[in-house]
Amino acid sequence: MTKSLSGRHAGNSGGVFRISLSLVASAFIATYSLASDDSGELPKRYSQLGLEAVEEVLNFRYRKFRNADKQSIIVRNSARDSYLIVFGQPIPLRNSAVVINDRNLRSGNTRVCLGEKQQTNISGRSRGVGGGFFSNSRNCKLRIQTIYPLENMKQENEVVKFLREND
Repeated sequence: MTKSLSGRHAGNSGGVFRISLSLVASAFIATYSLASDDSGELPKRYSQLGLEAVEEVLNFRYRKFRNADKQSIIVRNSARDSYLIVFGQPIPLRNSAVVINDRNLRSGNTRVCLGEKQQTNISGRSRGVGGGFFSNSRNCKLRIQTIYPLENMKQENEVVKFLREND
């Protein structure tokens, strides 16, 4: 005895469903693999800088930052030491806020939040760029891949110039 489908389920809907399901699954896998592109290999431009990477920076007290290129930022601590922080994936180009909660920066471990500052009014609604805190959970999962200490402001400017020219 065979079952028959009627209405919109009649015909070759099983094949269409299987094709649709496999298309959705393929799109999901492709998106996931692109989003988690943490291959461990840095773009060539970072090795061309000739800087020596460090595994960790202890007792780091974040002070301010500067955008470098599409995969890195430069951060300064309260002692005015600066570090080129490279992420394992592309980052937004125009960040106006950085949050680093960890006291010790570790390659492959420390996560950093990047985003835009948003001033909020009493009701909690955003009023655009200004003072205050930001919330962008999409960019709060960025893991530091490599840390390069920088010697001084001159080297910092040279690094930023080189990275932007070779981005």
